[in-house]
Amino acid sequence: MEETQEQIASILDEIKALLLKKNEQYGDSVLDPVNLFARNSALDGIRIRLDDKYSRLTRGNDSIESDEDIHLDCIGYHVMALIAIRREKVIIPRSDVKRQTIPDFHF
Repeated sequence: MEETQEQIASILDEIKALLLKKNEQYGDSVLDPVNLFARNSALDGIRIRLDDKYSRLTRGNDSIESDEDIHLDCIGYHVMALIAIRREKVIIPRSDVKRQTIPDFHF
């Protein structure tokens, strides 16, 4: 049991580092998209990215990225989805925050 718990902690640390690194590289592009071509909410954009990732995973073509990378990205997108959902539930007292209506979505 202790070995499994250590592996859980290690993978979660890896995901945390990955998300922080990507956020540093790309800014808040997931939660605050530029919307040049699409007018989706942040959560809808995350869902589109997840659809793409799961499509690659189920079709079995790892020439673009490995299954492990896809799983890591999916976990990261699910974390970002939770942030988007929770931000919608809380009124943020900043005038520069764009409020968008995000429909409820259940897997």
